Amino acid sequence: MDCNFLYSINNEKVFIKLTGDVKYSYSNIFSDFIDNVFSCDKHNDIIIDLTETLYIDSTNLGLLAKISRLQNRRNQKKVTIISDKKNINDVLESMGFDMVFILIKSAEVNADSYKEIENLSSLDDRETAKLMLDAHKELADVNSNNKNTFKDVINFLEKDLGVSS
Repeated sequence: MDCNFLYSINNEKVFIKLTGDVKYSYSNIFSDFIDNVFSCDKHNDIIIDLTETLYIDSTNLGLLAKISRLQNRRNQKKVTIISDKKNINDVLESMGFDMVFILIKSAEVNADSYKEIENLSSLDDRETAKLMLDAHKELADVNSNNKNTFKDVINFLEKDLGVSS
């Protein structure tokens, strides 16, 4: 099943909903949206709804980690993730997200109608690899276990791109 990235903005709250199989091949859409959200200062709370997410890969988990870091830097607030699926919750907890997010299993989300996040750019192979590298570095920065888990991926991508940390 393909994925969709949806959003709604109510007052100072940004609601993000990820549905389906969320894979790296769609990450540029999500990454661009994150950059746009944090380019303006008016958003105070971010709620991420994963209740319709069937699968999420490490690249997109890294983008979630990026949201957490940017939100914490902006106003020292944790982002809330709503997820009611055991397999997704197990992944979130194994990545240490329970330390940097507020994880809840259900909530009434009072979002206005969601809009689809539009694909504003397409990335070539090198740009995709750079996005994957940055996302995995974000994920590795969540905790020392992740640093060890993703060091080979990071090293491979750095070597492939001809860069080093």
